[in-house]
Amino acid sequence: MKKMKSIALTAAFSIGALGFYQCTNDENLFEGFENEPDFETLQEVHDLITQSDTVYFTVVDIEIPQDFNTPGGMRIHFPVSSFGTNGGEVITPIKIKLVELYKRGDIVRHNMQTYTNQNPLVSAGIFWISGIDVNGTEVIFSGVTAYIPRQTDAAGYENNMNYLTGMTQTKPSGTVNSWTASSGTVVFDETAGLNGEYTLDQVNSGWNSAQALYDFDLNAQEPTQFKVQVTNAPGFDKTEVFFTNNDYTVVSALTQADADGISTFTGSIPKGVSGKLIAISLIDGALNFGTQDVTVNGDDTFTMTVSPGEPAELQALLTAIP
Repeated sequence: MKKMKSIALTAAFSIGALGFYQCTNDENLFEGFENEPDFETLQEVHDLITQSDTVYFTVVDIEIPQDFNTPGGMRIHFPVSSFGTNGGEVITPIKIKLVELYKRGDIVRHNMQTYTNQNPLVSAGIFWISGIDVNGTEVIFSGVTAYIPRQTDAAGYENNMNYLTGMTQTKPSGTVNSWTASSGTVVFDETAGLNGEYTLDQVNSGWNSAQALYDFDLNAQEPTQFKVQVTNAPGFDKTEVFFTNNDYTVVSALTQADADGISTFTGSIPKGVSGKLIAISLIDGALNFGTQDVTVNGDDTFTMTVSPGEPAELQALLTAIP
C-alpha cells in the first residue's frame, strides 16, 4: 500500500511539474504585454514639471483692503469689495492661486512663448491668478492691481510695456500659450521698489503679463527666421522646439513644420542674435530632450538631437535658464 501511494505521489508531482514547465515555457503567454508609455502628450510633461510652481494664499475679510507679497517679489493689492461671482454671494474665505514667471526657462516649462500673433514680445513679467470661495465658486476680480519688480532682461523697453492676457496658438504637437491685448494698462516707475516697478491695473483671472513688442529698429537688427531639424525624433506631432534669446527675455516656440523641419515665424527673429534651442520629444512615449547654443545668421537650418532623460532633469535644465 505504501508503494502504491508513493507511485501515485510521484505521478502527481510529475504531472504538476510538467504543467509548470509548459506554462513557464509557453512564449505565447508573454507576448502582447507592451510597456505603457510614460507620456501620451507633451502637455503632460509640462504639467508635471510645473506642478510645484503654484502658491496659495487666503483672503478672509473682503471688506478691508488686502496686500499680498509673493515669493517672486510681486505685490498684489485687493481693494475693498474686489471679489464677485456670476450671480451669487461670495462666501469667505477665498483661496487665491498664483504662478509667476520671469525667467526664460520657466516660460518654456509652462509651454509658453512671448508672442502676440507672429510678433515677438519682450517680457517684464508673467503671472497666473485665480480664486475660489469656500464653496468652490470661481471669483471675479474687480479693481485688483499688481506691482511687478523690474527683474527681467528688458532694458530700453520699460516704458513701452503693454498689458497682455493669455491665449493659445497652434503648433504640430498641440497648442502653445501666447498673448493678446487686454483693456488694462502698464505704468513703469523707475523710483518704485528696489529697482523700479511696473504697475498693472484691472487684473483678471488667468494669465496676465507686462510685455512690449520687440523693436528691430531699436536694436539695428534685420528680421529673419530659421529652421530646426531634430534628426532622431519621430515627428513634430511628438516633438517641440523653443528658442530663448540671450539679449532679452524673449521666448519663441517654433510652430511651422514641413518635411524638412520646424521653423520660426517669418521675420520674427533678429539677425545676429544668440540664444539656446530646446527640443523636447516623446519617443515611444518616453521623454527625450536636448539643447544647443546657436547664433542666428539668417535663414539658418540647425540640426540637433535629443536624448533620454527624466522629468526632474528637464525641469532642472529649464529652471537654470535665466
